[in-house]
Amino acid sequence: PVNALLGKAFGALGDPFLIILNINGFVFLGMSKGFGSAVPAEQAARAAAYMALERFSTVSEAVFWMVFGTGLVLFSVALRREGFPRWLGIFGRITVAVGVLGVIGATIAFELGILLGLAGLLLAIWAIAMGIALYRRKPPQ
Repeated sequence: PVNALLGKAFGALGDPFLIILNINGFVFLGMSKGFGSAVPAEQAARAAAYMALERFSTVSEAVFWMVFGTGLVLFSVALRREGFPRWLGIFGRITVAVGVLGVIGATIAFELGILLGLAGLLLAIWAIAMGIALYRRKPPQ
């Protein structure tokens, strides 16, 4: 199945961007330590570095949802063809739609960035549901 193979490839291409995004969270925490007691020049330097890293994180998140999302949509189509429950593929596509809307929405209004958190939660739920579906699936005879 070409869709499954392409889905896996796009998913694998998107994963490094998610890893970068998560590593940046730890960098942000490290940068914040001692900010209040730093001299003004150091505060300005940290603020500039923070802004650059924040922009990089925003781009990483957008690339992740576009690339990984493409893979998840292709994989969701392949699931149906392989006899998995229809709702599992639909749920995967909804997850991608929420993630992409979150990326686009966050650029329009900061508050719409909450959709990205929701998409992350939906992705975790989809992964658990996929694991259960694989576990319950009967092996081919």
